[in-house]
Amino acid sequence: MTYRTVLLHLSPGCANSSVLEIGAWLCKRYKGRALGMSGVRPEQYAATGGMLAAELIMEDQKLVDRCLRDTEEHFRGYCERMGIQHTWYGFGTYGGVERDLAEQARSADVVVVATAHQEGPFSTSRRLNVSDVVLRTGRPVILAPTEFTPEMLEKAAILWKDTREARRAAAAALPLLKEVSSVDVIQAATAGEVFAAEKATADVCAWLHGHDIPAAPFVEDAGHCPPQGLTDYASERGAGVVVAGFYGHSRLREWVLGGASAALLKRHSLVRVVSH
Repeated sequence: MTYRTVLLHLSPGCANSSVLEIGAWLCKRYKGRALGMSGVRPEQYAATGGMLAAELIMEDQKLVDRCLRDTEEHFRGYCERMGIQHTWYGFGTYGGVERDLAEQARSADVVVVATAHQEGPFSTSRRLNVSDVVLRTGRPVILAPTEFTPEMLEKAAILWKDTREARRAAAAALPLLKEVSSVDVIQAATAGEVFAAEKATADVCAWLHGHDIPAAPFVEDAGHCPPQGLTDYASERGAGVVVAGFYGHSRLREWVLGGASAALLKRHSLVRVVSH
C-alpha cells in the first residue's frame, strides 16, 4: 500500500499551511496527486424579522462564496508552485461538509485535515467536525499539526489496543512507518493484563520487522499511564508521529468519542494517523 491519492480538506478563509505541506510531502514522496475540498457549516440565526434574517443569510452566503473561491485559488496556486498534480473536487454542500468529504474519500488513499483552530472569518462552531469525518470515511485520516516539518517523521509511536480499529490504523500507516527511523509500540495495561499486552506488543513489533521497520514494545502501567496519557508518553519519547485507532459511537446523531480519541484531537503538536 502507498498513498498515491491524497484528499486535503482546506478550511475556507484560513492559511491551511500544515495541511498543504503534509499533502505536498506525501504527493512528492509517493509520486501521487492531491485532491482539494473545502466547505463550512451554515450560520444559525435566531428567529428575527423575516427580511432581516434573509439579509443576514444572503450576506453570509456572499462571504462563504468569496472565501471558498479564494481557498480554491490558494490550493491550485500552491500545487502548481510545488509541481504537484492536483484536482479541485469542489465545495462540500452547504450544511453537509462532513458527509460530502467522507463520500469523496472513495477517491483517495488517505485524508488530511486540520484539528487546531486557525485564524479565519468563521467561528469554531462552523468548522469541520473532524471526529465525524474520521468515523465516516473508511480511510486513514492524518490529523495535521499546527506546524509541520519533515523532521517530525523521524520517529513514530503506535498506541496499541488489541482492537479492529488499532489494527486498521497500524496497517494504514505502513507507508509512513517505513519512513521513520524507529517505532515504539505502546500499550497501557493493568496488572492482570500485562502478560497479554507484552505478547500483543511483541507480535506487532514482529509484524513491523517483517516490513523492515525497526520497532520496540513498551507496556505501561494503566494506573500511572491511562490510555488518554499514552500520547503524552509517546511524545516524551520523541515521537513526532502517533498512530492510533479512533473510537466512538453515535448517540442522538452526535458522535461520542472515547477518552483516548478525544485526547488525540487536542495534541496539535503531533502528526496523528487515525482510523476507525
